[in-house]
Amino acid sequence: MMRLNISNLIIHMDLSGLKPKLCQELAEMFSPFISNNRYSPHETLDVVPLKTRIGKHPHPDLVEFVRQSLKVPLSKFPFTSDLKKETGKTLKRTKRFLGHAELKDLLNGSKCPEEIVFYPFKMSCLIQKKSSAKSTLFLKAGCRTRTKLASIYGAAYFTACTALPLLAGIMLHGVGIKRKGAGCLFLGLSGDGKTTLAGLSEPERVISDDAVIVEKKGSSYFLIPTPFDQLSFSDQDIRKSPSGRTKLSIGFFLEKDTGVYLEKVSPVDSCSFILKNHIHFFRYFSPEIVERAFYLVTDLCRQIPFYRLHFKKDPSFWPLIEEELSKIQE
Repeated sequence: MMRLNISNLIIHMDLSGLKPKLCQELAEMFSPFISNNRYSPHETLDVVPLKTRIGKHPHPDLVEFVRQSLKVPLSKFPFTSDLKKETGKTLKRTKRFLGHAELKDLLNGSKCPEEIVFYPFKMSCLIQKKSSAKSTLFLKAGCRTRTKLASIYGAAYFTACTALPLLAGIMLHGVGIKRKGAGCLFLGLSGDGKTTLAGLSEPERVISDDAVIVEKKGSSYFLIPTPFDQLSFSDQDIRKSPSGRTKLSIGFFLEKDTGVYLEKVSPVDSCSFILKNHIHFFRYFSPEIVERAFYLVTDLCRQIPFYRLHFKKDPSFWPLIEEELSKIQE
């Protein structure tokens, strides 16, 4: 058993079917986000290693049920360009698990495709029941330890993202940096330069370089670290206090360029960019979570100024940011 505390979201992980060595590696991976409190968890994640490599041929009714379930999130905003193709691709990855008795037992009695979420990883499949705040990760028999660790990491990531808005928080695809006492949020897609920017920001305090939580407390917003990034656990002081909060003062959308300058982004456009591009697993949110996330993002963009940051691979962007921070703090 393991409990993660991610921005006060308690995820109870049942690892009873795993070998002790693998559990120890997971403890090192998620340290120090492991909690010893006995409060009721917000979410439960069961990790189930499958006993056989290949299951029986799945019943056509089950395959169709899964197909309809897969269509639900893929038909939501942000919309996929080819629903049929994307559904077929995801079904192919999921289908290898459908013939296993453990999975069929879990789905026994399920009638409504909208209530079940299927999310396949490379060698595993996550199933989430929206009505029970419970997720189950099925690990393919015989897969390597590294693959198992990656799957459990991904399942915890998915679970945290889809539950955090209940606690007035949201996971964003970005970098959080504490600069001269102020929290700076940098948002970008893969390849937009988040890790590069984090490396150019030393010796400032890097809160997260890939996934950062923005949490609302009262009328203010704070940056919260997560275990889901590329930072070294041993090298970052922020790891010693994962519950520490840095007040957010300013936000940026990253854009690599040959020049260095800022463009002001309106609250409406900022909200649109974040909703479309920077919320992890947004299309998998339940209607209640979508409503809470939408409120958080719209309010965030009213309260916090956002800019498009054009930058080069050097720290020359910091004087511009410090100038804007000084205006905000006056």
